[in-house]
Amino acid sequence: KAVPSKAIAFKASSAKAHPVAPPAKSPTKAEPAPAKAAASKGAPAKAAVKFPSSPSGSGAAAAKALKAEEEQNQQTEADAEAQKKADEEEQKKQLAAEAEAERKKTEAEAEQKRKKEKENGDVVMKYNMYADKFPIKGGKITAAEIDDLYCLSDAMPGCKIHLSTKGPEEKYKIECDSQVFPY
Repeated sequence: KAVPSKAIAFKASSAKAHPVAPPAKSPTKAEPAPAKAAASKGAPAKAAVKFPSSPSGSGAAAAKALKAEEEQNQQTEADAEAQKKADEEEQKKQLAAEAEAERKKTEAEAEQKRKKEKENGDVVMKYNMYADKFPIKGGKITAAEIDDLYCLSDAMPGCKIHLSTKGPEEKYKIECDSQVFPY
């Protein structure tokens, strides 16, 4: 890329960039080329640089311009790094949320499978000194099935059979605390 004769050119390398001094011709004119070049790259436009008439002043102005450009580059790099970190954090959060949703879905499926397996099988019914197994189908058992084995309606006409998930020890504790035992 050709550099206009009035522009300050910088050599891009890992070492420090050195300014190229402008030609001796009309050093006090404002330089429009860097602003146009920066605008074409998508970077914000810079103010025009004026070169003083004394030779010692031109080096100081170039040094200031170089320092300002370095600071702007550092700020741009810092902003880009911050944006990159923010994007990475957002991606990590999104992945964590997806993993959590997948974990919950897997747990729900496992719970449904566990319940489905328990719907059919045997359950132990405890009544006084008895502890017999009864078959359950679809997670249910009828009072008639229990009465057929224990003959409760024959011994106690008009009795009702109540089922509970709590054992006799738990029932005793609840009743001792003056609470109603849920059948």
